[in-house]
Amino acid sequence: MNLYTHRIAHPLVSAAIAVHTGWRHEPPHLRGLCHFLEHAHYLGSLHYPDIDGETARLGVQIDGPTLAEDTIFAFTALREDFEPLLSVLIDMVFHPRMEAAAIERERRDIIATVASPADYTAWEWVRLKVDDMIFQTDELHSLGERATVERIRRQDLLAWQARYYHPGNAHLIVVGDIDEAAIRARIEALDHLPGGEHPFPVEHRHDRQSFYEKRTNIQPEMYIGFRFPPEEDPLLLELLSIVFGNYGNSLLYKALERDEMLAYMVESKVRFLSDAGRFGIYVGVIGAGQERAAWDALVELLRRVREAGIPEQELAWAKRVFRFRLLKQAYDPERAMWFLTKWGPWQESFPGFAALEQRVQRVTAEHLRQLSRRLFRAENCFIAVVGPTRPPHLERWREALADTRGHEGG
Repeated sequence: MNLYTHRIAHPLVSAAIAVHTGWRHEPPHLRGLCHFLEHAHYLGSLHYPDIDGETARLGVQIDGPTLAEDTIFAFTALREDFEPLLSVLIDMVFHPRMEAAAIERERRDIIATVASPADYTAWEWVRLKVDDMIFQTDELHSLGERATVERIRRQDLLAWQARYYHPGNAHLIVVGDIDEAAIRARIEALDHLPGGEHPFPVEHRHDRQSFYEKRTNIQPEMYIGFRFPPEEDPLLLELLSIVFGNYGNSLLYKALERDEMLAYMVESKVRFLSDAGRFGIYVGVIGAGQERAAWDALVELLRRVREAGIPEQELAWAKRVFRFRLLKQAYDPERAMWFLTKWGPWQESFPGFAALEQRVQRVTAEHLRQLSRRLFRAENCFIAVVGPTRPPHLERWREALADTRGHEGG
């Protein structure tokens, strides 16, 4: 099992085990399996039949999400309570009891979490639709459907556990005032566990690059995603996201809120999965009928960045913001731990917070200009719009990104 550690003098210690299996790996007829299995781990383990009772006596709760490609179990505790709680964490992840009666009781709770489109706001829905097109996913059913959850049996949970819940498919993250040698010894003791498999994504085919859904009595919502390959440098992408961002001096704010008054909210975020990533731009359009004007202003901004690059003062500001965020995470065990859980998909050893800060300072404006030229292209672009009026020729909007001379199409 890979080990990521970050030592800081602090009275708290945070730890997580991230197992590389999530809802993106499930077969369609067993959607909800990974979420169901995550819950099953809390129903008792080989040496700790009452997980919640064992942790509650120390004022701690083990918790964590089922993500697209990972399932995470994490806790934060007093430094002196770390060792016994790490034992509980390891035992519950790799040795769950999964008693039949407890699983059937838990099934009712899993069914209650099944989502419907009505559970999403319009701005959440456009992000989901773009990500489905980019990653070939079905995120609406990431926690399952009633019929598939009812179909899942104990033997399905046991089989998934045996295939993917093994040390070779997991990593342990620990942050705090810790004895790293002792932790490594604990990991080595797991080497006797049988090895299993590594999962592969299951694709749900989406052959389009644009999406529209009519919803009345709302402001139009837009999400634009740019797909990038896994070899792109995540640090460059994070810096570019800050430059675009949702700060009062970010490029999106100045172009769409301050100068043109076309949006009431803007945001930029990056998402990394194992085989691709998404650079996302959210635009809350100020009113119906303004969707195309907002898109044209965004295209003009993207074209300018792609051709002229990022001004040096913008890059210097983005580096300052990155450093501020990084330091907030580096000195807080829980923040640092969750940061490190996201590092795994970046497919490299964590260099340490100080080294990461130094790497960011070496980024130049030309690095971001070259990234923008690779990223902001029509073939990489996916668009989702939800609102009261369908924008005409939405499927042709992307053509403007390929035109460097002016606005054409749609």
